Amino acid sequence: MVTACKTYINGDGMARLWEQPRQPLLEKLKHCVSLYKSYQAIFQKTKEKIDATPGEKPFEFSEMYIFGKFETFCKRLDKVLI
Repeated sequence: MVTACKTYINGDGMARLWEQPRQPLLEKLKHCVSLYKSYQAIFQKTKEKIDATPGEKPFEFSEMYIFGKFETFCKRLDKVLI
């Protein structure tokens, strides 16, 4: 996800971050943060649904493993957005 967001932000390597027009760049950064929040919300919803279903195998994935790098990346984007 981080790699996909970097590619999206940089236009597949065609544009450097600080050489892009400000407003479109800020929108791209917001899209990436929104993607992270949506992805994590769906993960939580799915986890709760599985936990509430009797006889269903428990959801045994490490959230830190799945979201750790993406969360760190989005925290950096938030700093740029401020």
